[in-house]
This record gives sequence, C-alpha cells and structure tokens, in this order.
Amino acid sequence: MLRECACRQVLAEQNQYFCQHPGVIVRNGLVTSSMCRTCPYVDQPRPASARTWEQSRNSHSLLTPFSVGVVIPCHNYGRYVGDAIESALAQTVRPAEILVIVDRSDDDSWDVASSYADRNVRVLSVDYGNVHDVRRRGFEETTSSILCFLDADDRLGPEYIERGLAEFTADQVAIVYSDMQQFGSSSAVRRFPGTFSRASLHQQNFIHAGSLIRRDALELTDAFLAELDAITSSCTGDWWLWKRLAACGWTARKQSGMYYYRRHSESALARNARGVSYFESAWLARELLTLFVPLSGRELLWPQMAAFLEEQQWPHNQVRLILFDTSQNPKFSETIRRWIQGCDYSDVRHVQQAVGTRRLADLPRRESAAAVRRSMAKIYNFLKEELSTDLVWILEDDILPPRDVALRLLEQFDGQTVSVAAPYRSRYESAYVVWDSKTVSYTSPLRGATEVGGNGFGCVLIRSGVIQEAAFSHAYRLPDFDRAFYAQVQSRGLVAKVLWDVECQHFASEENPGPHTLGKAAFYAGGNV
Repeated sequence: MLRECACRQVLAEQNQYFCQHPGVIVRNGLVTSSMCRTCPYVDQPRPASARTWEQSRNSHSLLTPFSVGVVIPCHNYGRYVGDAIESALAQTVRPAEILVIVDRSDDDSWDVASSYADRNVRVLSVDYGNVHDVRRRGFEETTSSILCFLDADDRLGPEYIERGLAEFTADQVAIVYSDMQQFGSSSAVRRFPGTFSRASLHQQNFIHAGSLIRRDALELTDAFLAELDAITSSCTGDWWLWKRLAACGWTARKQSGMYYYRRHSESALARNARGVSYFESAWLARELLTLFVPLSGRELLWPQMAAFLEEQQWPHNQVRLILFDTSQNPKFSETIRRWIQGCDYSDVRHVQQAVGTRRLADLPRRESAAAVRRSMAKIYNFLKEELSTDLVWILEDDILPPRDVALRLLEQFDGQTVSVAAPYRSRYESAYVVWDSKTVSYTSPLRGATEVGGNGFGCVLIRSGVIQEAAFSHAYRLPDFDRAFYAQVQSRGLVAKVLWDVECQHFASEENPGPHTLGKAAFYAGGNV
C-alpha cells in the first residue's frame, strides 16, 4: 500500500500517477507505484514550486510512464559489488528496483549485497554460471518498464538514468547507450557513434551491456529465449540482445551520461575474449540469411539447383529464400511453384519479373552485353529493396557450390569484412571471376581466405547494408555490374575476401561455349538474367 504523498496526483482516467515534486525528474512527470515506494520525497511537505499536469502533458508519445530496474549480475565480485549498488542508489532519478543476482559465488558477494536490504535492494542467489541466464532471471524477477544490467564491477554516473530516460523520445527507441569511462587499470574514455545504424551494429558492437533497455522490446523479440554458450555470452551476450532488437525494427539513441567500466585482469571478458572467434562472438551460427537465387529459366539446370537447395547444410529455418524468376516461361515457373510446395523452407518467395528479353542470358554475350547489364542492374536494385536480414547470400543458377559453403563463408567474416565469396572459373578465359586490387584476374587458385579486389556474384555472402547503399546501373564505364560494385567497396576502404577452399562448378552451354562446357545438359550464362 502506498504512503500518503502531498505531490502524488492520480490520473484516474489513465490509471497513472503524476508527480508534482520538481525534484523527481522523470519523463512527463509520470511515475509508477514502485517508484513512489522508494521516493525520498514521500514524507516531505508539498513544495511551493510544484508542477502541474497540464504543463507536463505530452500528447505526441504513446509510451507509458517509465520506471527503471537495475539488475546487477555478480559472480565472486564481493569486493566491487558495493560500489555498483551505491552508484545505483546515488542516481538523481532513483531506480524503482535494484536486484543483485549472485551467481555461483564463493566469496562474500551475498553478504555485501544483503547489507543493503534496508535500502530496498533485493538479493537473489542462483547457480547458472552464465551471465545470459542471469540477465534473463533478472528480466523475469523485475517489473520495471526500463532495465539496466549493471555489471557488478562497474558503476553508473550519477545522472546516468536521468539523462538516459530523456532519450526515449520516440516509440521505436528500445536502447539508450552512452560513452564509457574506463577506470582501474586504464583511464581511457571509449567514444561510441552518436547515430545508431543497424548495419554498423551487425558489423561491430558499440553498445555496452549497461545500456537502458525497454522491457516490452525484450518481450516482443523473445531475445531471452535463446540458450547461449556461457563463455561467449560472458563476452558478447549483450551483443546478441542488441542484434535481436535491431533485427525486429527497434532502434537506439545515445545519451550524455557516462557508464564507468572497470578494467582489470580478473574480468570474465578479459579471461575469455582471447579464445572466442568473431564467428562466435557475433553469434553468426544463429544468423538468418536471405538466399537470393536469380533464375533465368534454364530448365536443364534447375534439377541440380533444386537438389542443392534441398541438401545445402545451412539450417533451412534460418533462411529467407527468394527465387527471382525472370524466365517469362509459364512451364518453368510452374515447375518452381511445385518445388516450393514440397520444400522444407518455411519462408520462400517466388518473384516473377521480366527484366529483359526472354533467354537473354543464353544469347552470345558480345551481341547482348548492353542488354544484360541493364537487366542485372534491375535484378540487384530489386534485391536492395527486399532485404530484411543483415546478410544476403547470392547464388546464381549456373553455379554449384559445396553443400557446406554458407557456414564456411560465414566463418571468414570479421569486423572489417563486408563480403566473402566462393571462387569459380570464367567461361571467357582460364581465369577465376576474382580480381586483385588492380583488377587483374587470378589465373591460379590460392589457399585459404585472402583479401581480393572483387569477385563475381556467383556465390557470395554480403552484408546487406553494403548492397543497400550501392548504386546498380548499366551506365558505368566498367564492363560489369560486379566490378562496379566492388570498385565502390574498395573506394570506401572495405574488405572483400574469397575462400579458395570452396571452389564452385560453373556450368556452360553449347550455344555459348567456353573452357568449362560440361555437356548437353548444362547451360552457361555470364549473368543470370
């Protein structure tokens, strides 16, 4: 039951409370009952400068009143956790809840945290050994609309919550992050981008674990349903949360308050980070891929492509498959539709679109080059508009890669790499459709993954943001759309790689012969139109 307060106004028609005390700094002056229970002004007289509801109404927001819960995961940090708790209690806007979760600790963490019980700090003991599971439990044990997962060896600046709440200015903002002041073995300040970008976040994490997060965003994205590896989650479990929220359309803003991050050799991050690869830390094994297959209507090639799609080893429930059918052939299109009905991909689109004359891809290339370039620009400008995943896997219909190619390409990504391709040979010469920084084609394969100047789009994984920022046109001075695309990539200082160990078969036709014609049942095209 709430104590009487001279400054609490009940908004009956909205089932909300409005605080008239000018010292309680919350958005719109709206508070919750849990905030009132811990408010230091409850028993004080009404100030002369009390504010009124009419002056504070904000009719442009649909957000409900904010209350903040601070969850402090603690594993053997008894010597630090008191500082973390004190920093939460010292906030200019007091959190409605402070919960310390002591996980597998054999030091005095429980005793230190329990000593704050008289200041409304709750303590819970668990046996998880996994910070992701601890954060999930904190999410389940609290009710506040905004959460802050404060590591037990870190601290919040005194205005961290107040300034953070001020940045929840739009209904799509789910995360408010800040710069980070290091202390302990380092005193450096880490500055993070002032503007949020989903593409940049997918490439590298710039949002620290102690950011403010909206509860409803966590609920609606099911971000805590995943079971995460304990070692990796100790390093980048927060990155998993941010990527899930961003993938579901939520955005983030930066605040001016400061998060204080303790640097010391005993931290879980310091212990584990050196043994965790980028593939693991970025949670790429859980990645949802768009698989984009341009189909020009080559009926003799479709059975091998269908077999590959059925047998390729990337989890089919982590694929959004787009079959882009430019055949203008009703019989071929019906074959595609029948295959879709029996496939085990749950998210498939069959798009039929004329981008050029029928069978353009199989015409002699010298006579049809200009038309092919126009058609390829149309195909990839369509793809730009359809991408909803952070990575796109492009597979042309005359290319046959190894069944495990998606995993092997993903394993070569790092924070600077924007694409990784599988090599295949050209029909025009005994060279690969791969070139160096001086646009000279490779005639012999290399080993492992190497940085290149560019590659064909036959089988390649690309960060979607780079595709969406590219301009695809038929009017470039460069001969092909893929060379123009990678010229843009190179001009931005981005890294493209080829993994030579996953060479693909490239099929050719008797109408368009080349050094890799494989027989009557195979067709070649330099571009899948």
